Amino acid sequence: MKRSELKLITLCLLSSFFLLFNIFIKNILDSYLLIVFLGVVFGILYFLVGFEKTRLRNKKEVLTFISLYTGAFLVLLYGIGLFTGYLRNSYSLHPLNILKNTVPMILIIIVGELLRYNLCRKGEQNIYVKILVIVLMTLVDVSLVCNVYDLHSLSGILSLLTLTVIPSVFKNLLLNDLALKFGYLPGIIYSLIMGLYVYIIPIIPNLNDYMTSTVMFLIPLALMILVDKRFETEDEEDEEDLRDKKIPEKVVNGVLIAIMAVMIALFSNLFPLWIAAVGSGSMEPTIMTGDAIIVDKTVAKDINKLNEGDVLVFKIKDTIYTHRIIEVKEINGKKALVTKGDREGQAVDNWVVTQDDVIGRVKFKIPYVGWPTIWLSRMVG
Repeated sequence: MKRSELKLITLCLLSSFFLLFNIFIKNILDSYLLIVFLGVVFGILYFLVGFEKTRLRNKKEVLTFISLYTGAFLVLLYGIGLFTGYLRNSYSLHPLNILKNTVPMILIIIVGELLRYNLCRKGEQNIYVKILVIVLMTLVDVSLVCNVYDLHSLSGILSLLTLTVIPSVFKNLLLNDLALKFGYLPGIIYSLIMGLYVYIIPIIPNLNDYMTSTVMFLIPLALMILVDKRFETEDEEDEEDLRDKKIPEKVVNGVLIAIMAVMIALFSNLFPLWIAAVGSGSMEPTIMTGDAIIVDKTVAKDINKLNEGDVLVFKIKDTIYTHRIIEVKEINGKKALVTKGDREGQAVDNWVVTQDDVIGRVKFKIPYVGWPTIWLSRMVG
């Protein structure tokens, strides 16, 4: 290992340990002190190894591409709000408050991307440097929001992981890729667009935590694929052979993207079909604990579509049940459903299900798929 690479690794490790100490122990870095911290790290890096001159290929084309596609993804994000609704932005939109919120973020983004670029370029041949850059910059993102989460509870740590850490890792994979191939400017543009909109737009899409996390890691992943596809450079003589070799890879990528899109649609609970994990054995042996069920939510709008024998998903006093309809009756002129689990010895439910209680009808089940969700749910109580 080169001596310069050892310096980079040492600097990344020390900086990461300091941020970890700040996140879990002291929490002394606000946004302004974080700027100072990044500036000091950048200064030390410059003193140790100098600054790598930027090598931005296709400068105008790359910057235009990043700007347009990042803007398009942001429009798509707000387009989802047409189905989920919108929330009023909690940040004050008074001009002075906008400046107060955006100026520190702009400085953090600029200094952070300069630091990332120099680390990535100086350690281009060392995989450990690249990994540590992702770790360091992810910890920077966590430092900005760590005071929002209760890091003394498992549920708080899991929320931090799903809502901040995972999206940040994918974002930093993209930004490392951009820094290595095109310099620091594309990363700055992407980060400014995706990092500042929440401070200046009066509404935000009403997304649940799962949907927010998923969208925020899919956007940089999709952009990374698009950038590599658009600006890949290959020798002309090998281009045809490489294209042939990439056909299986393209097929695999296409299938994976399609699977992810379907899973997002199902898990999001925003569309007519919804996938849910079954956490109890009241429907055994028809539906076992740990099975996932595909739920048709369209019947929730018209209870008359439900019949005796259907397996129903419904909510009673904030608890969701999956039981079979054993009788259809009428109460006060309105249709009501009597339900019961399939398990032997299961008693008839001591309630009746009305239109307002119905979530959907089970279409089919997928064995065992729901176990990860159940384990995670049990861990956080």
